[in-house]
Formats: sequence, C-alpha cells, structure tokens
Amino acid sequence: MRSLGLAGVGLGAAAAAGPIFHDLDEMSGAASGFKNAWWVKDVDKPTTEVDWSQMPYFDNRETMFNNDAFIKVIGFEKLMQVAQLNDTNTKSWIKENKPGATLRDVALNNATGFGFAYGLEGHFVAPPIVSTPEEYGAAKWQGNPEENLRMIQTAARFFGAKDVRVFELDQNTRKTVYSHEADGKAYTFENVDQAEETETKRVIPEKAKYVVMFSILESQEMLKRAPDNINSATTTLAYNQGALVGNRMQQFLRGIGYQGLVEMMSNAIVQCAGGNALSGMAEMGRMSLSTLNPDFGPAMRTYKFLTDLPLAATKPIDAGMFSFCRTCKLCAETCPSGSISSETEPYWEIIGPYNKPGIKNYYYNGATCLTYWFESVFGCGICRASCPFSQKDKASIHDWVVKPIASFTPVFDGFFTNMDKAFGYDPRGADGFSLREERNTWWDIQNAPVYGFDTTRYTQKLE
Repeated sequence: MRSLGLAGVGLGAAAAAGPIFHDLDEMSGAASGFKNAWWVKDVDKPTTEVDWSQMPYFDNRETMFNNDAFIKVIGFEKLMQVAQLNDTNTKSWIKENKPGATLRDVALNNATGFGFAYGLEGHFVAPPIVSTPEEYGAAKWQGNPEENLRMIQTAARFFGAKDVRVFELDQNTRKTVYSHEADGKAYTFENVDQAEETETKRVIPEKAKYVVMFSILESQEMLKRAPDNINSATTTLAYNQGALVGNRMQQFLRGIGYQGLVEMMSNAIVQCAGGNALSGMAEMGRMSLSTLNPDFGPAMRTYKFLTDLPLAATKPIDAGMFSFCRTCKLCAETCPSGSISSETEPYWEIIGPYNKPGIKNYYYNGATCLTYWFESVFGCGICRASCPFSQKDKASIHDWVVKPIASFTPVFDGFFTNMDKAFGYDPRGADGFSLREERNTWWDIQNAPVYGFDTTRYTQKLE
C-alpha cells in the first residue's frame, strides 16, 4: 500500500478533508446507525445531476415489473418462451442437484414469501388497529422536527429497518411520486386534512410532505451466490420485511396522532432510486435500478412512506460512489444480458418507456434485464453481487482504506477495481453462475446470523 502511495496520499487527503477525532470511540461512533461514516460528505444536491424541468411525473405502470408493460415491450410470444424455459430449468436443475438450484434451495426461496405478493399488503390509509390519542383522551405527540426524526429512526430500526432517511416534497421533488400506481389509480395532492382512497385515485394531503425512506438489509454471503435460489431468498425476505416494517410504522404514527401513507405493494408511491438520492440513503450508481449505500453498497432493499409528522430532512451524500462507477464498470462487464451501460460518462438520453427522463445517469435496458431474470429462474442479482461496495464486511481494509480513499481521491478507483478482480470476490463458472455454492454450501455455515446479516454493525453501545 505504501509503495502505491495509498497510505501517504489517499489517507492523507482523507484526513485533511475529514473531521478530527479525539479517540477511537469517537471515531467509531461517527459511523453509528444515525450518522454516516466519517468519510461520507453531506452535500446540498445528489451527486447525480437532475434537470427537474425535463422530468415528468412517472407512471408506475410503465416499469418493467408491471406485467402489461413488460409484455408490451417484449411481446406475448417471447413471454411464453421465457416462461417455458423458466419451468424447464427449474425442474431439470432440481433433478441435476445443481448447486443453488437443489430442491432445498428452491424450497427455501419459495417458503420465504415474496413480500406483498404472498398475502402481505400495505394500506395507503391506515386501518383502525392501533388506538389514536383521541381514543385515549390524550393530545397527539408534539416534538420538534429533529426530535421527531430521531423518534422515527429509533422506532423503524426496532421494527427491522437499517437506515432511515427523510426528504421533503416540494414542487420539484414531488416528481418522485408516481403519477399513477400499478393498479391504475392516480396520486393527487389536495388541500385536505386526511388522506383518502377512491376507486380512481389516492389523495395525498398537502401537509403529508415528508417522505421517510428506510432500508432492509440483505445477506452479503447469500447475495454473492447470484444467480441462484440462495441469492433470491435474501431478496425475497427483504421484500417481506419491508412490508412488515411499513405496516408497523403506519400504526405507530396512528398511535401518536399522525398519518402514514404506506406502500400497498412493492415499489409503490415514491420511486426508490430518486428517494434514496434525495434523502442521503444512497448515491445513484451504474446499475440504475440499484443505488449504492456507503456501508452496504447495493446489498439492501428500500421502502418508503409519506407522513404529516414534521421531520427534519436529511441531506444527500457524496461518498465518491457515483464517481467510482465511471471507472469501475464491473456490473456492466458481468451482466449476462448486457443490460447495463458501459459508457464512461453518464448521459441524459433514456432507453425505453420504463426509464425516467431528467436524470443524468447510466440507463439500463429493462426489457433484456427482466427477460434474463425469467430465463435464469432466480431473478439474477449478478450486478449487485459483483459491485465492489457489496463486498463482505469482515476485512477492515474496505471500511478504513478502500472506501475513504474512494471518497476523497478518485485517482485510485481503477486500482481498486483491478484489485477486486484480482482477489476473485465473484468467482464464476463457464455458464456464468457463481461457484460459491458449489465450493462451500451456504447450508453448512455454523451459527449463521439472524436474517443472514450482522444487525450490530455500526451500532453504538448504550452508556
């Protein structure tokens, strides 16, 4: 490291630009659940350039995860071919005992339950489960925006969320709210006291202008096995947990006298990537759909709800990750369907009706991406598994050398990408599938962490 100048140049630059710490406890405390790591900078605007004047309100029915939109792009005949291939591969791989596609692997994935799709559902307007303050003969909760933010973060983390961030809706940022939901109902902002849902629309009160973004972590060990049922199961569980946290937060807000307008299904109300960038949950990345969190990279799922509880907004971040994507390109190189852009510089021109104009980004081909999802059976995830920011957190070099230097001195981005390749973090066979399950089966891990990930990472002890 010294011979490459990393210790002298990289850490020196990081130290010059970073905060001053008086002891190790203070330094480690800066990376707690409610603070970004010391090398992550708060900024006024997301690192991805946005042209609000060119951005329309986007219709959720145009995303590739809507069946009608997907069929419209690839055609019904192609859909039937892909569905048949999916069924054939599933059955043949079970018989072959293919690592990651064995009977127990498939059963694990199926049993996890794909969140909203397997019976869990959210409610735009909270059902009357928890009693309101009025029903107790009490006044609703009163706190300043900063106190309220800490309260929401603490409650959400208890319910199962990891990071909790907030941005406020204004004339521009309202464009992160879908114009229509996947079920065809429109979202409208109206000067009313209470949210309501009719047969044609969901009414958002003007005062419900605070968007709470929260993340559910995925197992890095399981994600690295993409694409197989083990990888798919951790994503499946995250969808399930996201639904539970959203419902619980909605009832908590009802209990203190406020409204929580929650997703009725996965990827509803507010677009995840835009909300993540505006709130500081993550930076945009080359993968387009998946954003990059400073601590866990793309190894997470994000959900959101709107509320009229006054909340202090959190700032966008700059951890050098979007800049890193210019050099890296590992996700594009490993994408089996060629759906991720390999352009060096981000651009304004969109691909297909499923991408949203107004963002200078790397746009993906959703049609070829989702087609491969079905062809591979498991929903893929190779791009996220290959990302240097999703590497397992057991080596301190990632948190104390690689990430800080990438944040402050991007000249070493290419070196870190090559080191990622050299260490073979994402070994693959001739068919493009991960070799991890074949070499060391996930099922043999002893004392595996609950939910597959370490929930205590970056958590500060009570004193």
